[in-house]
Amino acid sequence: MKKNKILAVIGGMVLIISLMTGLWAIDDRYVSASELQQVKKQIYLRLDTSDYQTLTEQYYKLKLLVEQHPNDATLREQFERVCKERDRVKERIDNLLRE
Repeated sequence: MKKNKILAVIGGMVLIISLMTGLWAIDDRYVSASELQQVKKQIYLRLDTSDYQTLTEQYYKLKLLVEQHPNDATLREQFERVCKERDRVKERIDNLLRE
């Protein structure tokens, strides 16, 4: 009788530990909201950094072209648009880094 009781208690403990381990493993598969937010922030930061680099290249090319052709209104407009967009992207990067 004692042997059966000991086996029943051990079996119950094994069952409880198995259930807890199973729930922990299932719960660990999913990403928490804060982890997801952090990953999204990193992705947006990479995209914005890439955009900023591209806009900076365009900025310097257009700046050179505007200096070479100061009377070209189309070049000036493009240069101003690139400047504004570059400033917006820089602000987004700064905001992401502050968070």
